[in-house]
Amino acid sequence: MGTWGYGILDNDVAMDIKGDFDEAIEGGQDFDAATWAVLEEMSERGMIHKQALPSLVRLLEDSSDLVVPWSAAAIREYALRGECLSEAPAALTERLQHAHKESTARVLRAIGALATKGFADPMAVGPLEKLSMSKAMSGHIGGEGEQPKHFTIGELAQVALADVRAAVGRAGRKPTD
Repeated sequence: MGTWGYGILDNDVAMDIKGDFDEAIEGGQDFDAATWAVLEEMSERGMIHKQALPSLVRLLEDSSDLVVPWSAAAIREYALRGECLSEAPAALTERLQHAHKESTARVLRAIGALATKGFADPMAVGPLEKLSMSKAMSGHIGGEGEQPKHFTIGELAQVALADVRAAVGRAGRKPTD
């Protein structure tokens, strides 16, 4: 009870005021109406002295006292943050493009690995056929006259992706890598 810290909300009166204000806002009042309702209620309870009310209202309406002098280091840090924020979208886009190129290369390497496992022509079977031949989380595919080979769904999806890339290439469009 009473005051328990140094913060502006670290006492019972401040928490009562905040609670009443939050209830007024949740009850549908706008900011100004909620502010005046809480000030009036606290005044009636004797929690805000009537002589302090004009000063409190003036402080609430005038934000000039909120200007805090910043140190030179804080100003430099804030400016640096602004520069970083302005450069962030381009850096993020570049990083995503690089990751996309690397993942495409991994898929192509996986397709090559499939070919060395006995699936001679990854394009010979359509992607839907490959996936329809899968059983639960894995599948068995074999070339003509070959023993069926076991492939995971991930490998099947990679082969399907290669089919899509090949189809895009045959249509005269270049894949966006």
